[in-house]
Amino acid sequence: MRARDKGKYNSCSMGAFWPIPYARLPRQIVDLSKEGKRRLEWFRWYKEHRHNARLTCRHFGIHPSTFYKWLKRYDPKDLLSLEDESRRPYEVRKPETTRETEELVVKERKEHPYWSKYKLEVVLKKGYGVNISASTTISTMLVGVSGLRGLIGPRGLSSNVSGFLLSYLFAHL
Repeated sequence: MRARDKGKYNSCSMGAFWPIPYARLPRQIVDLSKEGKRRLEWFRWYKEHRHNARLTCRHFGIHPSTFYKWLKRYDPKDLLSLEDESRRPYEVRKPETTRETEELVVKERKEHPYWSKYKLEVVLKKGYGVNISASTTISTMLVGVSGLRGLIGPRGLSSNVSGFLLSYLFAHL
């Protein structure tokens, strides 16, 4: 290391360009989450070291693509731009089946516990004029109605086989 490089860190000087103590910073810093404050520290370091992004990434152990993503979002006048954005989708799917349809499925299942979801689909279509999918809608309703497996039937055997066996056994006793 040469004498003229003394006081430099990876060919960047260590001068402080942001000497304001945290007590005097805007109120927004108090409102930042732990992650937001960590990102603010990235940008403070970035500014102090002559806008050297790669050096900042190495110092904090972050990937450059992560740093550049936050650099695009960062607005020094709005520190809340350092907060995570909501991951909630813009539009949440709403259930398409009505409450009456759910009640019909539950009623039929309680009356005929050994009918398969496919038979329930046919009965609902012919008897009530309700056209719903057996593979997803009916099975989801049967599992999610009470959170219990009571509307699904016994474990281990398919409901058609177990229904046949039980009706045969009870008929021949």
